[in-house]
Amino acid sequence: MSWETRANNLYYYRSFRIPGGQVRKQYFGCGASAIQAAEEDDRKRRRELEIRRQLTEERRRTATAEPLTTQLNDESSTLLSATLLAAGYHRVNYGPWRRSRTMIASNLAAPGEKQRTKSMTDKEARSRVRELVAKAESGETTAVVEIRQLLADHPEIFRRLGDVASCAHKAWINVIAGKNVELREMLIHRVGDLKRQLRVESTDTAITCLVIDQVVGTWLQLYHAEMRDAIDSAPSLKVAEFRLKQLESAHRRHLKGIAALATLQRLLPQASGDASGVIGEESNHTKHGHNRLVSNVEMRDEETSPFQLCPS
Repeated sequence: MSWETRANNLYYYRSFRIPGGQVRKQYFGCGASAIQAAEEDDRKRRRELEIRRQLTEERRRTATAEPLTTQLNDESSTLLSATLLAAGYHRVNYGPWRRSRTMIASNLAAPGEKQRTKSMTDKEARSRVRELVAKAESGETTAVVEIRQLLADHPEIFRRLGDVASCAHKAWINVIAGKNVELREMLIHRVGDLKRQLRVESTDTAITCLVIDQVVGTWLQLYHAEMRDAIDSAPSLKVAEFRLKQLESAHRRHLKGIAALATLQRLLPQASGDASGVIGEESNHTKHGHNRLVSNVEMRDEETSPFQLCPS
C-alpha cells in the first residue's frame, strides 16, 4: 500500500493477497479516492501497530512467571510419574494409574546387585529421569529399577524444584499485586494457608510437597487470569482473545495439578507400604532423603517472614 510514481505523477495502489497466495494490486488513481484510501490504510496500519504493542505488553507482564510455572509443571509431572513407576504403578495411553504386579515382579533385584548410579549433575539427573520415565511408560520394565536407584541417589532433584516453585510463586504475586502492598500481604498469607491446608490432607513426602507447590502456583496463575479483566478491561478484541486463551490455559494447568495431588493422596500411602519390600534399602534411603527435604521445606516456610521465597 503506497504511492507510486508513473510519468512524474503519484498514483495510489493497495496490495492484497488472493486465496492462491499471489499478491495483487488495486488501483485508486491520484484523486480524492486515492487520498481517502491512503488515509484508511494508514489508520488501519496504526491500529494494527497499537494492537501489537498491547499484546507485547500483555506478554511482558508474565514473561518471568510463565516460564517458571511451565518448568515446574513439566518437571514435577515427570517426577510424579517416576515416583509412581518406582512404587509399582503403571498407566496405559496416559490413562489412570493402576497397580502393576508385572512391574514389581520383573524388577526384583538381588541385594548384591544394587549399585549406586554414576555421579551426575542435577541437569543430567533430571534428563536421565525423563528418559527412563519415557522407557518405562512404553513398557520397558527394566527402566524402573534404575528410576528407583536414581531417585534414591539424587534427592536434590526435589529440593531444586522446590526452589523453582518458590520463585514462581513470588513472580506471580509480583505480577498480581504490583505496588499494592495490601494485596501483596493478602496473597502471601493466602498462599501460606493454602500450603498448610493441603499438607495436612496429604502424606509427608518430598514429591507431595512438590505437587502442592505446583497446585499453589497454578492457583496464582488462574487468580491472575481471572482478575485481569476485572482490574483492567481489554483495550481491543485481540487482547480479549489473548486473555481468554491465558485463562483457559491456567484453568487446564490448575485442574491437572489438582488431579496429580488427588492421585498421590489415593495411591502414595499404599505405594509406600507395598513397595517397601520390593525396593528394600533403596526405599529406606529415599524415605530418609524425603524426610530431610520436607523438614527443610517446613523450616524455610517458618523462617520466611513476611515472604522471602527466593533470592532477590
